Amino acid sequence: MVSGDQGKLPGLLSSTGQDAKISPGDAFSHEIGHIFARWFNGSADSDASSVQMENDTRRLNGEPTRTGHSAPNDVQP
Repeated sequence: MVSGDQGKLPGLLSSTGQDAKISPGDAFSHEIGHIFARWFNGSADSDASSVQMENDTRRLNGEPTRTGHSAPNDVQP
C-alpha cells in the first residue's frame, strides 16, 4: 500500500464522471471501512462502510467522492 501506483478511481465511480487519483489515504480509509463494518457492526456486507470512510477522506482532501463500491450507486455511502 505504500509503494507503487495506487491506480485510478474509474470515472464511472467518481462524482465528477472523470477518473480520479487514489491516494494512500483513500485506499487505507476504504480498507478500514471494510474492517470496521465486519468487526464492530457485525455486517457481512461492508461495501457501504468502505465507501463512506473513503469519501470522508476524499472530502477532507478536496477530492471527488466515490459514488459506489463496484458499480455506480450500488451502495448508499
